[in-house]
Amino acid sequence: MVKPILVTALVAIVILTECVLAYMLIPSAADVQARLESHDVPAADAHGEPKKDDHGAHDAHGAKDDGHAKKDAHGASSHAKKDAHAAKPAAKAAAHGGGGHGGGHGGGHGASTAKVPAGSGTGGEVEVELGKFNLMVHEPASNVTLRVNFHLVATVDDADSGEVSHLLEKNQHRMRDQIIFEIRNAQMSDLTDPGLGLIKRRILAKSNDLLGHALLRNVVFSEFSFIEQ
Repeated sequence: MVKPILVTALVAIVILTECVLAYMLIPSAADVQARLESHDVPAADAHGEPKKDDHGAHDAHGAKDDGHAKKDAHGASSHAKKDAHAAKPAAKAAAHGGGGHGGGHGGGHGASTAKVPAGSGTGGEVEVELGKFNLMVHEPASNVTLRVNFHLVATVDDADSGEVSHLLEKNQHRMRDQIIFEIRNAQMSDLTDPGLGLIKRRILAKSNDLLGHALLRNVVFSEFSFIEQ
């Protein structure tokens, strides 16, 4: 009877001893969490320092870019100032040339080549349009057909330009008919004349007769060509 009790007591003592040792040796959940946190802090510091360095390098690079930007801005400002100083003498030279030498040429050569507008009151001759023509001329004697193209202009006194413009508008179709008749009635020798003198005189006479006064001073072919078909 005593033996089973002793065995039971011995087993209970062994189990109790193991429980005490286990409690003392095995860490609790709080200890495990504390140890894990203590290990994470250095790791976080280790990872955080390079990142901080990266940001620092980025800031340094940004500062360098700012330095270059300031330098470029300063250089651009300097160039702008230099260009402004260089432009001032050029502007003065241009103003001097336009007022002096340039003005002299403009008043001399320009006046000799510019067309005088109708009714300007200058007392000179002005040009009036008589039209562009594209004709087919047939010569039965030689059985030759010519294509004649020309642009005809008349000169009139400036004081008569208003009256001439009114009369030409009033008689424009009859004027064209007279001009076409004179071209088709011309001989080959008249068409090949370098100055077209006879044709000009005939057109001038017939045109003044049509207008009722000798208002046209001269007729001019600004373009003239003919091709044998």
